[in-house]
Amino acid sequence: MEVNYYGGGGGFKLKATVGEYQALNDFVKSQGVNFICITDGKGWLTAFNPLEETFNHNDRVTNLNMLKNNALKGICV
Repeated sequence: MEVNYYGGGGGFKLKATVGEYQALNDFVKSQGVNFICITDGKGWLTAFNPLEETFNHNDRVTNLNMLKNNALKGICV
């Protein structure tokens, strides 16, 4: 599980992080383990496209609002 919160911009860091999440997801999945990424914060407003790529690539990406609405119930069954 990866959990983070980006309070500000810094587009390059967020774009690099997205690639790391995708690679980590692929590696963990190849080992037969589920990877859950929980990420949120205003920083993602400036990096929406890379975040969308991660949502489309990884099996389990959530944010705080999704957790508030019981997203983990559907994931951790």
